[in-house]
Amino acid sequence: MVNVMFNILVDLLNKKNLTAQYFAAKHEISIRTVYRYCESMQGAGVPVVLRRGKNGGISISDDLLMKNTYFTVEEFARMVNALKAFPAPDDLSDKVTKKLLMLSNSAELMPALLKNDSIIVENSSWGGTEKYREKAAVIADAINKSVKLLLKYHSREGEVTEREVEPHAFVLKDDVWYVFCFCLHRNDFRLFKLSRIERIEKLPVKFVKRDTSGYDGWRLDYEAAKAASINLTLKIHEKIRYDVEEWLGIEAVKPSQTSREHYIAGATVAENDMLIPKLLSYAPYVTVLSPDDLREKLRNTVGELVKTLG
Repeated sequence: MVNVMFNILVDLLNKKNLTAQYFAAKHEISIRTVYRYCESMQGAGVPVVLRRGKNGGISISDDLLMKNTYFTVEEFARMVNALKAFPAPDDLSDKVTKKLLMLSNSAELMPALLKNDSIIVENSSWGGTEKYREKAAVIADAINKSVKLLLKYHSREGEVTEREVEPHAFVLKDDVWYVFCFCLHRNDFRLFKLSRIERIEKLPVKFVKRDTSGYDGWRLDYEAAKAASINLTLKIHEKIRYDVEEWLGIEAVKPSQTSREHYIAGATVAENDMLIPKLLSYAPYVTVLSPDDLREKLRNTVGELVKTLG
């Protein structure tokens, strides 16, 4: 119950207005339970605003909303690092840290956090397997002790190399875990995907964390992703409305003017290898309205899938 209530609160802090139906579908609870949780938060002094009816919704009073413009990047980083350095006996510090990170601009905050932090989460959740946890445990120990690692790494192009690295932090980016390191092989900072690390060996060599203020890879990644993006418009059935809202954002999904059972979703998305599989996962409740070349790619992919079935 507490976890669900906290997640509801975080969602409300991060977005202006959400519906009880949204929370019910996300947490697999009844709408009545959603309202009961919100009323419990009101009783605890949290200014949750409930508006029932056709145009209703759930939101947080402006009195509780804290804009990130009130703080500089360094101030945000100082607060986050202070909370991690002096944890409370319960999980309150983690909850406050999560709120601060959600209120900040992660692209600007990242270099400041890297000065002292070892784990960075970019609006995603951990979903690793046992092998991921084993790798993460070795890397986390190396980060905490500031010792070098020897990685056997497989690049996306198939190149296999051994890299001596200085691990600085974990990074969760686009639902994928990376370790941010200074690579002595490349003499530069690099992100190494955990799933592509075959072997990890801790070396008996200490290192001093390097200055990351000159690293602009975060901005380069953002610019590259923006360049490889498309304007996507979908017609979706109400059955997948909440899933698409979580993918594209609740503000991207609007009621259809021609059908009560359908919605129109529009957003700018990355045009990468994951887009077609993502759309296929919503079949048969999605129709791509634009762009036309994506419609053609989707049609061809479905044709190839049909061929594999004989």
